[in-house]
Amino acid sequence: MLLGFRFSYFAFICSVYEILISQMLSFFFEFMVMFLQLYRECLRRAKYIGQQKHNTELLVGMVRQQFKKNMHETDPEKIEKLKDDAARGLINHLLYETERMSGRKFSKSV
Repeated sequence: MLLGFRFSYFAFICSVYEILISQMLSFFFEFMVMFLQLYRECLRRAKYIGQQKHNTELLVGMVRQQFKKNMHETDPEKIEKLKDDAARGLINHLLYETERMSGRKFSKSV
């Protein structure tokens, strides 16, 4: 009787660990996909701007350098701040390009 209880308890603990590990892996893969999308979009924008300003290698190198510099960051708050900064840079560039192409000013300068 005691052996059956120990086995079922062990099986329960194993199933709990299996669920936790699968959730952690799922979160990790989602994070990596999001990170790669952000990295690729930053590189695309750097190449686009670089082609217009004739300094593509410099801009692409700067983007790569920033991502490599922060590659081993583990603090979730710092990672979130870095992600927000990169996204803000992309949004600012999109606004700039939209304003340039349409001739209208969307942001108000203070």
